[in-house]
Amino acid sequence: MLQEALPQIYYIPEVDLTDFIYKMHMLCGDFLGDVDQNMRFLMKGQGSELIAVMGSGRLQLGDAMDAYCSTGKMQQTIFTREFEDGRAFLFHIMEEQYGHFYGEVLMTDVDTLRQDIRSVIQYPYGVSIVDSGDEQAEISLEEWMTMRLCEKLELRTWGFRYREDQTGLIQVHLLEIFDVWKKLAIQVSDEYIQDRLNTEYMLDAENSDPDMIRIPMETAKQLLLYGDCPVYRLYPYEPEKLPAIAAFTSGLWYQDEQEFAIMPEDTGALNRLAQRETDKFLWKRIQEERAGKNFYDGER
Repeated sequence: MLQEALPQIYYIPEVDLTDFIYKMHMLCGDFLGDVDQNMRFLMKGQGSELIAVMGSGRLQLGDAMDAYCSTGKMQQTIFTREFEDGRAFLFHIMEEQYGHFYGEVLMTDVDTLRQDIRSVIQYPYGVSIVDSGDEQAEISLEEWMTMRLCEKLELRTWGFRYREDQTGLIQVHLLEIFDVWKKLAIQVSDEYIQDRLNTEYMLDAENSDPDMIRIPMETAKQLLLYGDCPVYRLYPYEPEKLPAIAAFTSGLWYQDEQEFAIMPEDTGALNRLAQRETDKFLWKRIQEERAGKNFYDGER
């Protein structure tokens, strides 16, 4: 595994984004707590431009359009302190095949993304509301600001409104900035990025072993449960190989030292695990679509 610092921008062409985004959660840090929400959002398949930010034990995926709107949840996430020194990923979805999304990836630092957002950030012109009697209306920002809290709480729904020319400006900008950053970027493979970020993840461990691949605790459990490959617990002197029974003994997972790893030659086991887990999300999506529902819209 290489040790030199990452350059500012990397570009990955033509990659399975479904697979890549899932592996980000289990190879680049302790991000599996965010995987359900992020994979559900990806499976919605709404929009071709997505953004993810990584930092301080968090990995958040969202709509790129939302990042450039002043009231957007993704925009507010990007500007929180916990992502201040983190990394940003821009995803351009080109096609979908059998539930897998394929496209391009750009990786940069969050500060670079923040500077770009500030240059074209859009502000709403008003607020769309639905009152308790199901009457729809559109009010100005001034009216919204003067409404009392009790009045706002009585509303059934409300949302900030942006003009079509504003959203159109963001769409054009996203295509332009993606093209500009591609020309400045170093082209690499998805495996290269995963390897480099996993090296940083390993070096951040208390009992680091740069000759191994660090994995989160939940990944360690799954690999042991399915018998995919040997799993090791990182100790100060040398790694300890865990017995298969460890997958069923809960006491192990509540001890202080919770750093786990596998050997580099067992990366195929991680690929199989990622395939199993992404298949579960795809199967849930198919089941709900057959039932005339959208499971992913119901999750927040």
